[in-house]
Amino acid sequence: MKIPLPSSADVGQIEAWVTSRPLRDLVRAFGGAWPTGSLAKILSDLDVFSQGVWDFRAGQERHLARVKDFDPNMTNLIMASCRALGLVDEEAPKNQTYTHFLVLGGLIRACIQRPEYAARLSTQVTTGDVTALGSFRPLTDVERSLATRLGLGEPVTEFDAMDAGMRLAFGLGEPVEVTEHVHRYTSETGPASYTVVAAPSSVPGRRANTADTYRYWAENYSPTGDLLLVTSTAYVPLQHCDALRILGLEYGCGIDTVGLAPTALPFTPANYLQEVRSAIRSMRALHAVLTS
Repeated sequence: MKIPLPSSADVGQIEAWVTSRPLRDLVRAFGGAWPTGSLAKILSDLDVFSQGVWDFRAGQERHLARVKDFDPNMTNLIMASCRALGLVDEEAPKNQTYTHFLVLGGLIRACIQRPEYAARLSTQVTTGDVTALGSFRPLTDVERSLATRLGLGEPVTEFDAMDAGMRLAFGLGEPVEVTEHVHRYTSETGPASYTVVAAPSSVPGRRANTADTYRYWAENYSPTGDLLLVTSTAYVPLQHCDALRILGLEYGCGIDTVGLAPTALPFTPANYLQEVRSAIRSMRALHAVLTS
């Protein structure tokens, strides 16, 4: 049984996900005692616990995370729990019409696959525009080599890769607007407007994270209505709750998030555990805003 993600500014929905049986099972399987006290304390304790046992990144990019293998029984428990928590399976959009699609950036494959997924979704549901959100993160040598093999030219940053991925997925021509942070396109078929945005980081020396991209886009475009976020399944809880906190609470937007299941490079159980930790931290931030 899938545990629903929060859909609105409702502390009870956060509590239902955080205190659910699948998350309890994961904590106990890794030797943790379930926290007691208020929801704020439980979230704080889970943040600390997950850092000790599920943080394989240690501050590095996701593709540099430490490799960790598990025996078959533990692997089955991890995957069953993560599936129930909403990190594994694709789900269809809840609505038939959205004001905006937001396609979230990532490593080079995500910059190709997520725009392709958004293009498929745009034939099933209606939207006024599609925006791809990325950053100026420099691509690694491996990413740049893969981009060349995939026919994306020679992108240097995630912004370049997202721009190439959007043009390929939606068959876009030359941009009608080009600035340092924005490339905008129009089309006579499908959504009327397509925009690729590179957000600056809110912390000097660190690349822009998901929250940075949401806030930069919102501050420059003043979004309204219902948003469909397009990402990968493992990041749905994290990026959905960040969107609720920023785009939902601050701008009054409705938030729906869908994810594309891993294809060429399947997630490992350790990768999923890392994103359970990310989801806990995102829910903690959302809860803090709701109760402040």
